[in-house]
Amino acid sequence: MKRARARPKGLTSHRRSQKPLVEVIGEVKTFLRGWGQYFKLGYPAESFAVINRYAEMRVLQHMNRRSQWTYRKPEGISRHEHLGELGLMALCGEDL
Repeated sequence: MKRARARPKGLTSHRRSQKPLVEVIGEVKTFLRGWGQYFKLGYPAESFAVINRYAEMRVLQHMNRRSQWTYRKPEGISRHEHLGELGLMALCGEDL
């Protein structure tokens, strides 16, 4: 799990603040898809939930860091839904 957390952390570091947000989210999404494919055998639900929360938190921190203004989600939808609209996927067994 430490290695799984290290990759999204590196992809959303302060050094990557100049990259377009869609590109950063796409790279995190690619990592999540590959990691999920590799570890989907067995009973990975708890691990998937931990990685989902961590990836969402890192992307939200990255969005806050990109601007002087704090990230605010659009009215009427949750942060999770908004990140889904931006392209961030959530890991679950049947999606992979």
